[in-house]
Amino acid sequence: MKRKNKLLLAFLVLVIVTLGMTACKNNTDKGNGVEIALVKDRTANAEIVVNKLSDSSAEKAAKIIQSAAKKAGANLEIVTVNDLEDDTEEDAYSYQIIIGATSVKATEKAMKDLTENSFSITISGDTIVLVASNEYLYPLAAEKLVEALKLDGKNLTLNKDYKFTSESYDALPFIKDGKCDYTIVYPAGDDEANQAAANIQTAIKNAGASISITDDTASASGKELLVGKTNRELSYKGDVYHKIALIEKDDKNNIAVCGNLEISAELFTQYIEVLSADGGNVNLLDNMFGFQSTELIGFAPLYNGGGTVEILDSFEKSNSYYTLVHQATREDYTGYTELLKKEGFELHTSAETNGNIFETWTDGYTILTMSHIAYTDPATIDMVTESLGDISYMSIAVDCIDNSSLPIIETDTEKITTEQLTTVGTQHGHILRLADGRFIIFDGGMPEQAEKMYKILCEQNELDGKPVIAAWFLTHGHIDHIGAVNQFVQMFAKDVEIETFVHNLPAYELYYEKNTWEASSSNPEKHYEEAEGLYERSNIYYDAIQKYFPSANIIVAHAGQRFEYGDMDIDVLFTSENIYRKEMWD
Repeated sequence: MKRKNKLLLAFLVLVIVTLGMTACKNNTDKGNGVEIALVKDRTANAEIVVNKLSDSSAEKAAKIIQSAAKKAGANLEIVTVNDLEDDTEEDAYSYQIIIGATSVKATEKAMKDLTENSFSITISGDTIVLVASNEYLYPLAAEKLVEALKLDGKNLTLNKDYKFTSESYDALPFIKDGKCDYTIVYPAGDDEANQAAANIQTAIKNAGASISITDDTASASGKELLVGKTNRELSYKGDVYHKIALIEKDDKNNIAVCGNLEISAELFTQYIEVLSADGGNVNLLDNMFGFQSTELIGFAPLYNGGGTVEILDSFEKSNSYYTLVHQATREDYTGYTELLKKEGFELHTSAETNGNIFETWTDGYTILTMSHIAYTDPATIDMVTESLGDISYMSIAVDCIDNSSLPIIETDTEKITTEQLTTVGTQHGHILRLADGRFIIFDGGMPEQAEKMYKILCEQNELDGKPVIAAWFLTHGHIDHIGAVNQFVQMFAKDVEIETFVHNLPAYELYYEKNTWEASSSNPEKHYEEAEGLYERSNIYYDAIQKYFPSANIIVAHAGQRFEYGDMDIDVLFTSENIYRKEMWD
């Protein structure tokens, strides 16, 4: 059975997009004095407290701070106020980071001092308090706090006297004094859009305001809230992003709820319900507009260049997506990189070969692995596939720091003594040793090869203590490549150290629909079973590496990435993403 709804269910989790948001320049930012340690010697010295865990913006903010602490080797626990009240044991942490209007007294005064659409960060004794007058400012408050944190190897500290108060952020008044001067417009004859529009109308009424509703055969009059693919120009902008929610506005403050309507309509309804929960006005912040994707998926600025845009889901648990722009020129690519610079992205790695360019960009949260392919000669591709012909396209693979990592760059290359130690099984597992004594492994062979791999690592280990695997690369999820990996990580989790896992696993539907060798075999059921098997093994792999090696880097590989481990350079030349739009043999 195909899993068409798995990713869509995940999309209902809110992610706040921080791009395009402006605040007044005269913010106050102060800090002098003693450093307080939130992480000390890779050990958590603080906990994060929110009012409740319900996929709220406060919880999103908590995870931003939690992600920063992981860079110092510690996991700051996220708890609720109720957890604190139920905890009868002596608190093991020196500090608390409280996010939002909780019942804890330290938040009361901070909330009273806020102006409309602003946030503040204060320190009261052993408590760091983040409060905001608008629910959706909490991720920005968390990012501001993370900027102030000092990472020193295994310690994460904050100036004891630090405090910050923002000015009011730009916001669009949507409901003011019980009035909403918009008209809801949906595409005529579209039952799904009609129902979504009715749900939004109900949410607005529940917020204490009335709003009319009509289909797009009516002439435009006044400000419009467009729901679905209407005949208005603003709706077209989100048409290509059918798998990602898009809530957009134009310079006349018309609003479009489009892209994946199931997600975007639910998201807009949530905005109204959350912001009107305490009564009063509803102001839509600038960071509510633009892409909205699942939790732990990065954000790529909207591409508006030439060519035809197509979006592909990566494997469900990798929580990433991949955009192809067919027939994009080098000028289109360069134009997009200029946009990235304006949005705060910086170049991490870059390489060019045979007129093709490969780059990795990041803004500190989102990771964009990008390429522009000018031409590929099918005769040079050593695989059985239909002819690719002339190609001109750009690709944008979107991941984020929370569920992936940047390609590793190391600088210690004094000794060049990497050794190919052995292959395992039917040449599907390769173990290499770096000059510094760590290992690199590619794939693993069948499940029964796991013990043999461990024995080789022990025999060839030149380090004191456990064997250290700098990186384990997994090319794909067939059992003769992933089987030993899945067994190994469960059997020997306490006996080895694994610093990084690198992989790219195709989505179930991609594998099922494009794997034509198995689809055309004499046994159609084999095609289904093989796709199911790859999906299940990939799930086992993801769950196992996160359970048994929670502190390891996890990197979703894309073409063009370079990894430098000591004296070894590893280039990713090709993944299934580069050929998915054509039919494949196995």
